[in-house]
Amino acid sequence: MNEYSLQAPFIYDFYTKTIKSTGINPQFRTIQNIRLILESNENFIETHSFGTVSKINGKRLRQIKNIAKGGISEPKDSELLYRICRDLEFANILELGTSLGITTLYLAQVPGAVVTTFEGCTESLAIAKENFTNAGVENIEVVAGNIDTTLEKHVEKAEKIDFVFFDANHKLKPTMKYFEICLRKSHDKTIFVFDDIHWSGEMKQAWHLIRTNPVITLSIDLFQLGIVFVDPGLTKQHYILAF
Repeated sequence: MNEYSLQAPFIYDFYTKTIKSTGINPQFRTIQNIRLILESNENFIETHSFGTVSKINGKRLRQIKNIAKGGISEPKDSELLYRICRDLEFANILELGTSLGITTLYLAQVPGAVVTTFEGCTESLAIAKENFTNAGVENIEVVAGNIDTTLEKHVEKAEKIDFVFFDANHKLKPTMKYFEICLRKSHDKTIFVFDDIHWSGEMKQAWHLIRTNPVITLSIDLFQLGIVFVDPGLTKQHYILAF
């Protein structure tokens, strides 16, 4: 489906002005330079996974450059997340899964926003914090530890949540748990974005359950990313769009 097939004014504007926009923030150059440095870093770190690898203790050695090249969001996806939050003037942004902090930096460019990012891997989080410092960004709050426990504690204290990017534990039960926790502080204009919605059978199942949840009105499948809205003013509809 393309923009010519979209009849509803809201989804037409969202697709043409936000999803397909080509505007570039000058600060993206700094982030891309940091990405390039990471992609040439041959050092190894010990990563700790809470659900995506079946290793003893969930730990494995990974080269930083390989994480940077294959384990974080592509620039076009990170730029889209930034545009969504910028265009809708979101202030309370959550990111589940910091990794090396590249997508976090894109989200932190949103004027007036505070980005709270959650990460369970100590060594990758240390690199992310260094990247935040090098980029001169000060509107990022880091929550370290297993998201299974840290997320609920944070949400309980939050007044509201405008936007959440889910890119942490790619298993069915944790994904659904995180989704349900974040729903508690959502409001009519809240948007959730899920990464890797077709990555595995469990993620496909999670995506189906999320987009068919009664509280979700409009949903968009961009293949890599899935976007859902809780706005009761929107007509219940599911779109599969080119991006």
